[in-house]
Amino acid sequence: FELYTNRRLGAKTLICGYARSKKTDESFRAQIRPYLKGTVESVDQFLSICVYRVGQYHLPKDLAAALGSLGEQTSSSRKENRMFYMAIPPLQISCC
Repeated sequence: FELYTNRRLGAKTLICGYARSKKTDESFRAQIRPYLKGTVESVDQFLSICVYRVGQYHLPKDLAAALGSLGEQTSSSRKENRMFYMAIPPLQISCC
């Protein structure tokens, strides 16, 4: 949020949350709203660029579907910046 309010994100940035929890864009925005400190207008503007997609971490088709759905939110005729937040539990990451 601070990057957004300090104009450090491009004008065409889209922020996508991705996890297994079933949420809508609206419920995702409502969940993060209390943690954003700023004017009502700046918080609302920031939340308007936040979306949420649900899927399993181990299924490439779920991630592909999430990425594909982002194309519906943006114009393919312009360059966009996309920032992803994936709430991946440590047990889901294999190491070594």
